Amino acid sequence: MCLQAVCPVCRERLPEEEIVSSVEACDLWGSIVSDEEQVKYVPSAEVIEMQRKMLELFQQQLQKGGIIDLEAERNKYLIPKVIAIAYYLLHSTTMWIDGSF
Repeated sequence: MCLQAVCPVCRERLPEEEIVSSVEACDLWGSIVSDEEQVKYVPSAEVIEMQRKMLELFQQQLQKGGIIDLEAERNKYLIPKVIAIAYYLLHSTTMWIDGSF
């Protein structure tokens, strides 16, 4: 099966004159990617070191407040349901005990 080249904007098929002929394209694609061969990524020592440095930098920025936790900010003023129910029950029982209604 050959891949068809399409325009990235309108998704119309590109004419073969503008691209490599379909037979050559299939041959090139087959030589680049094969179903049988699985490519496994193994990070180099440089990449592992860079990831470690980036993690340290992330932790420093997080501690200094440079990174905003969107979930925490979204729920910043949200009162948990348990606290709201406890507050309601506490105040509703005191109203009955005091006699003030």
